[in-house]
Amino acid sequence: MRLFQVTILFLILISFTTNADVYKWVDEKGVTHYGNQKPPEAKAEQVKVSGGGGGNSSNSDPLDQLDPAERVLAEAMKKELLKDHGNGELDCSKAMSNTTEQVDTYVAQAKRNLNGGHINQSQYNQVETEFRKLKSKISVSRCQSASGTEKDFYLCMSNDNNSAIGCLSKTGSLFD
Repeated sequence: MRLFQVTILFLILISFTTNADVYKWVDEKGVTHYGNQKPPEAKAEQVKVSGGGGGNSSNSDPLDQLDPAERVLAEAMKKELLKDHGNGELDCSKAMSNTTEQVDTYVAQAKRNLNGGHINQSQYNQVETEFRKLKSKISVSRCQSASGTEKDFYLCMSNDNNSAIGCLSKTGSLFD
């Protein structure tokens, strides 16, 4: 399974199995955004997520296990993760920092959910393995010599507003 598909599924799953902070805000263009960090430049309201659960079922769509309000929020969060904020100017240090920080956050969240019983060991292993593979394939030197879709990934990750999930989906099977 492609990394970004696994990750989208996983992030939606973990978004609703914990009582993590989720913020909602509207930007200057009137576009609604969701995220796990309060944006410094916008007024944001904290959204209460009760925790859908059922994360241990590996054969079902986690969205099917959410109540309607949580499903709407999950779809919005998925859309936000996949949103393309455009490429930044290639900055290999920034691309590495952004990617590493996001991957570490995803894996740490997975561990918390595993320890909390919200996902099973197999789900955790699958996501952790995919992220470990990604981290082993990225480097500043590789970024500096990248071309094609690999360069597109690093350009995408040079923009602080993009997510690793969105950049991977934008560039296809770059690290599969």
